[in-house]
Amino acid sequence: MGASSLPLKKKIAFTIFLSFCFIIFIELVLRAVFSIQIGPRVFLYGTPFSRHQVTFDPKGVDQRKTLDQGTVVAHENKRDGYTKYFPNQVLTDRDEFGNRFNTSVNALGFRGKPFSQAKSADVIRVVTLGASSTFGFHDRDDETYPFFMERMLNDALRARTGQGHDGEARSVKAFEVINLGIPHLTSDQIYSLLVNEGLPLKPDFVTFYEGINDAVPQVDSENLTGTTKRSIKSIPFAATVFRELRYRLLSFALVGSLITKYRTEYSKEEIDTFSREKKARFLGNLEKISDACKKNQSRLIVVSQQATTLEENREKLRGMTYAQEQALASARLGSTGRLSALDTDFILHGDLMAAEREWVEKNSVLYVDAIRGMDSERQNLVTWVHLNAAGNRILASLLTREILEQVFGKNGSTAQRQ
Repeated sequence: MGASSLPLKKKIAFTIFLSFCFIIFIELVLRAVFSIQIGPRVFLYGTPFSRHQVTFDPKGVDQRKTLDQGTVVAHENKRDGYTKYFPNQVLTDRDEFGNRFNTSVNALGFRGKPFSQAKSADVIRVVTLGASSTFGFHDRDDETYPFFMERMLNDALRARTGQGHDGEARSVKAFEVINLGIPHLTSDQIYSLLVNEGLPLKPDFVTFYEGINDAVPQVDSENLTGTTKRSIKSIPFAATVFRELRYRLLSFALVGSLITKYRTEYSKEEIDTFSREKKARFLGNLEKISDACKKNQSRLIVVSQQATTLEENREKLRGMTYAQEQALASARLGSTGRLSALDTDFILHGDLMAAEREWVEKNSVLYVDAIRGMDSERQNLVTWVHLNAAGNRILASLLTREILEQVFGKNGSTAQRQ
């Protein structure tokens, strides 16, 4: 090592040191800002101190009582094939106007009020499967569609009883709707949750409302093949390093989200490959969910999911149907041969929803077409699949009508929008 090389090495070392200090400074500023906006736990993002330490009794029942204020985005309670929330949490979210509010997680790690795992014989129990749009991103505890659905079902039941209806109406004392929606879950994870926690609740009805998470190309890149896998992970080592940095540094997590949302593009050939692989996987998981429900003597109701890419200008959605927006995205793909990540997600979502409809018709599964039922009021989409309270009321009314029809017959439905 010559003396002449020392100054250069020192310069390189000093440059690396300054870059490191700059990254740390930016990281601390971001953590401080988001801690003020969201909650103090964000400041410890990616550290062991931000994660929950859970204790179990000899029977394996989670005994942890927590009031940690995290956000609705994070759930780190690992289960068999999926994650969920830790019990008895108070989480933070923001509504469609940007106002911050608290949400509650019950003793079983799900959204909503406490419920008994044992089901009474005179109660009709409904469990709702899905991800963030079922959990209720941007919605308060009394604004989710499972909450509205339980209220509408019981209001209709009281009306039937008060009008002197006999038979099955008198044998049913109440409807109970349990929200099992966990953000970010894909259909295979939802199936695992259903088997492990949904079916043991002995539901009479199981609703499935999901699609967008299965449409996102990055979600299942580990299991994709051919051009799909190469397009997402063209540099495996770099992708692994960046993924680990995203889990530990808030700045990298934000940069990764921006790159995914605004800079990633896919060709028509890649999108076609995505579509084939994703439809096969999605329908395979629907088949497994359906079979599990049949074995449990629970009736499955599949619900098509509304979605949009126009969340930044929601008034454009007023009067624009889902099919019309799909046509616009398809036209962009036809003219340029490539689409942004958001448009790609939307196109793939449309492919999944079309395949889902064909599947339910072929297999005679109960189906609620929420896309059609909400097409005239799509301005109630706060973000790509997340509904505000008004949108959730519409979705709840569609499901309520179907469940009442299944329980009391077509002429006995009294579901109305509230």
